[in-house]
Amino acid sequence: MNEMKSINDESINVHEDYNKIGGWLILVIVGYIITIFSAVKTVVKGYNLYLDGTMPKLIDSKSEYYNPFVYNLTNFDLVIKVVLVIAVILAILFMFSKKSFYPRYAIGLIVAVNIINLSRILYLNYNGIAVSSENIIRVIGSFCRAGVWITYFIKSKRVKYTFIK
Repeated sequence: MNEMKSINDESINVHEDYNKIGGWLILVIVGYIITIFSAVKTVVKGYNLYLDGTMPKLIDSKSEYYNPFVYNLTNFDLVIKVVLVIAVILAILFMFSKKSFYPRYAIGLIVAVNIINLSRILYLNYNGIAVSSENIIRVIGSFCRAGVWITYFIKSKRVKYTFIK
């Protein structure tokens, strides 16, 4: 009976150790912060294309720079980046609130970002716009990182015991 109590006490301590945001979850937070800054930087650059007169040249069919595909992609990127910032802010709120659905939300966010990245490459390729090998390597790397983080969110004891509310 005494052994049972010590095992239970040990289990309780293990749960208490995991009951805080720590371990590899710190890297997730860092990734979220980097994502927010990167997305805001992209939105500002995209907005500046409108302010400096570049975008009107891209959408004017008489302009030598006319390219409706780049215009569509730029607008798509701007909208997606704003949505991404909102989604990441929500992820941070869910994470620090220790919501039980947070791991599923994080996995969904990872999958959505990878689908968007892949669709962007496919859109460019479909419309005859050259896709650099650097961009393709980035997307492949993103899928590899997604595999690692999705596995972490599914298998990790820290995730299991932290997000219980």
